[in-house]
Amino acid sequence: MIDAIADYHSSIRDRSPFSDVNPGYLTDILPDSAPQQPEKWENVIKDVDRAIMPGLLHMLHPQNFSFFPRGFSFPSLLAELLSDGLAWTQYL
Repeated sequence: MIDAIADYHSSIRDRSPFSDVNPGYLTDILPDSAPQQPEKWENVIKDVDRAIMPGLLHMLHPQNFSFFPRGFSFPSLLAELLSDGLAWTQYL
């Protein structure tokens, strides 16, 4: 996960600061149910790059001048590490 965060930070200037997908785009991308067997970590990170990254507002992008506070909850520590490391802001 740390490598994924480091890769994100080293490539952030190459990304668009804003999302380029339509609302609801994940409905067509994600499966109807969670996998029954564990997946390799490399596949999970590929899914993040393929499905999640296109929908993000990249808060640390040099062309993004906005600020939105974020929350933290103990049960989501690992997800929060990824989220904080990539400076994701979730809009639900």
